[in-house]
Amino acid sequence: MDELKLENGRTLLKTIKNTKENLRLLINLKKEKEKSIEKRQPDNKYDDGLYTLNIGQYDDMSGGGGKLTRYGGNMELLNVIIETLENQLNAYEKEFEAM
Repeated sequence: MDELKLENGRTLLKTIKNTKENLRLLINLKKEKEKSIEKRQPDNKYDDGLYTLNIGQYDDMSGGGGKLTRYGGNMELLNVIIETLENQLNAYEKEFEAM
């Protein structure tokens, strides 16, 4: 294995580790919020308990980003993010195995 492949492998392993960890956190958040959705009041049908979804260039939202604050719809976005991360993780692991 040459130096470039070794570096690419290290980067891929780091990406796989980070993806797994973030996927675990998001799945736990989803499970927690699904429990609260089941207990919500009938007149609050749009409240999914995920009031703010932040995506930024940096953790502190500096460098630009978006902040989506609303009472409903973020659970749907969370589901899409989880599905996308699962697909990416599968692709990363296959790529790593092929190395």
